[in-house]
Amino acid sequence: MAHEQEALLKAQTIVFEFPFYWYFAPAILKQYLDTVFTYGFAYGSTAKLGGKNLIYSFTTGSSIQDYQKEGAIKHDLQDFLIQFSKIAAFCNLNFYELHSCGMMYLEGQSTLDDKLKVINKARDHALKLSHLIQSLA
Repeated sequence: MAHEQEALLKAQTIVFEFPFYWYFAPAILKQYLDTVFTYGFAYGSTAKLGGKNLIYSFTTGSSIQDYQKEGAIKHDLQDFLIQFSKIAAFCNLNFYELHSCGMMYLEGQSTLDDKLKVINKARDHALKLSHLIQSLA
């Protein structure tokens, strides 16, 4: 934990990159927050992270059309991001979010064309993330 906290203190921008599934981040990210973002370090009167940038960078398997009130999921994607923005605000971090939708490839079920689309979307996502990080420097 101390090593992770030292790394966070040295950084101006913190990036959490993850696949978005079951409408949240993976359990390992929650465990990381529970373990590393402790009272007195990430929040509280002696918090040390305030003023840094926090980027939640994630991909979804579903399309952006599914994440609409009229879509299959019946909610906008932004409806699911409230907890992320609240964590950032609670720790006095500047909140940024970057997402790419429709990133699903199932071996044996998807086509080669599907795979190539996901690869290209992943490259585009990485480029957008790189530009965002550079813009915050």
